Amino acid sequence: MDPALIDRTANSILGIDMDAQPVRNMTIAGIEDAVPAKILSTDLRGAATRLLRIPPGWGSRLSGSFTASISVFVLKGSVQAGSVTLSDYELVTVPAHGVIGGFRSETGAVALFMTSAPIRFDTSTGGAQADLTVGRPSASTWQRDEGESSLFTRALASSGTEEAWLGSTRQDPASPVWHRHTSDQETLVLDGDVRYVDLVDGRPVVTQGSPGTYFYRPAETAHAGPATTGDTSVVTFNRSLGHRDRHLLDETEVQQA
Repeated sequence: MDPALIDRTANSILGIDMDAQPVRNMTIAGIEDAVPAKILSTDLRGAATRLLRIPPGWGSRLSGSFTASISVFVLKGSVQAGSVTLSDYELVTVPAHGVIGGFRSETGAVALFMTSAPIRFDTSTGGAQADLTVGRPSASTWQRDEGESSLFTRALASSGTEEAWLGSTRQDPASPVWHRHTSDQETLVLDGDVRYVDLVDGRPVVTQGSPGTYFYRPAETAHAGPATTGDTSVVTFNRSLGHRDRHLLDETEVQQA
């Protein structure tokens, strides 16, 4: 399955290995060099999540603005968006047409690069620097989920149009907690071995994954998990394209989903 050929707004993308995806160099007009990229999900119209392997020195030091909003979650290394420097497990959201003092990586980085539409970096724009939404794990603490005692979340950022957080659980796979979300949601496994169950065409589909496994679910997709399949807790990065919510489903609702 090549996620670059699937409309994520209509189909779930379940358990793809990000390291196994083909490299498609990404060129951003306004930034001089292409960057190695792997498409993890897309709506086929420009909104997409990519894994970037950014070489040292890539990017632009010039002030400018992206023509669509972007979110960047650093897995390893560092990225600079204007005056903001991000390191491991930190996130920044840059609004569309928001002016920043460059976008680059001096040291190199591995990062999720999430775009809301086709983009270019317009260096002809001027004005005051944009207010960026920055998420750092050090700025929040783990909180127990209200609907499930084995699930903990750690807020990263909320920009009004999306929310991002870290999740951790040791949920027993023998006791699945079925639920759905009213917004599209994507998940990347950061640590631990995970198990999900999704309803696909009325049938349960089990997906297991390890660090580097990626999921994208359209709104209202009934699923259970994450559950642990190993001896350690699962840690995930999660992003909701809208308000973060979680509606638990009873047995009747699961059968009707």
